[in-house]
Amino acid sequence: MTDEQRIRQRMIYVRHYFPGVNLDTISDEEFAMLSEEALWLHEQMLISRMGGLRFIISALAERLFF
Repeated sequence: MTDEQRIRQRMIYVRHYFPGVNLDTISDEEFAMLSEEALWLHEQMLISRMGGLRFIISALAERLFF
C-alpha cells in the first residue's frame, strides 16, 4: 500500500467515524490524531464483528454436527 493510498483510507475512516469534522480546516497534526482514533475504532468494530461471526459459526457447527 502506498502512502497516498494509506492517507486516502485514513480520510475515509475519519469521515465515517467523525462526520462532523471538516477535513479542509484541520491541521495535519489534528488529522494524524483523528485518523489514529478512527483506525482504532475501525479495528474495534472488526474485532467485534469477528466475535459475533465466531459465535454464529460455532452455533451452526453444533447444529450441523451434533
